[in-house]
Amino acid sequence: MALLLYTVTGVRGYDSFPQRAEMSDELEKNWAAFIEAKDKLEFEHFGRTVLLHDGEIIAIYNDSDDAYLIGCEKFGLGNFSTQTIGSDPISLGFYTTYVAPQA
Repeated sequence: MALLLYTVTGVRGYDSFPQRAEMSDELEKNWAAFIEAKDKLEFEHFGRTVLLHDGEIIAIYNDSDDAYLIGCEKFGLGNFSTQTIGSDPISLGFYTTYVAPQA
């Protein structure tokens, strides 16, 4: 049986976020890809949700639930992230589900 944990990142001040050291490589790569494309995404797709995997933008969706469900189907839990484009700094933003290894 696996333990499900929810990791939330993507708020302004990311570098000082307390759980940053515990983030997976997947989240680090995806966050970097999002930041790199952020200005263009906000100009062209403000308010939509981007699906990221392995440091690449996979697709952009109108609904965050669609992005999450398709991410689960294509990549499995913990292997993708989503980010609302142009979200306010206090939003949950970039979130994913992480399946912790059994002890």
